[in-house]
Amino acid sequence: MKRSDVGQLKIDPDERELLLWKIPNQVINGFKVDCFQERVGASENEFNSLTKHLRSMSDSEAVALDPHEMRVFRNALALTMFEFGVEEFATQTGSAFEQGHRILRELNSLLEIGEID
Repeated sequence: MKRSDVGQLKIDPDERELLLWKIPNQVINGFKVDCFQERVGASENEFNSLTKHLRSMSDSEAVALDPHEMRVFRNALALTMFEFGVEEFATQTGSAFEQGHRILRELNSLLEIGEID
């Protein structure tokens, strides 16, 4: 995950698959998220629309996320990691827990220092 010189968030194909396909699938279809809007930071409809839009972009395009959108995906990732824990995360998502943890740290860092505006 890298910030481009034009203020867009560039994510590699593995990160893209986890954030835009696997995590949304889990929070929408995999387990029940009580108080979805409060916990994810967007309604289910908004989350679905955002996810569909980002999935439609080619892998070579930089993903442009504003701070709100970044926070939404960060929250969905954190919820999924908490729900499944180290033992089940890889089984349920097909991605290593360590990869999710690394992406979560990077998103937290970008949000805390306000690099993406």
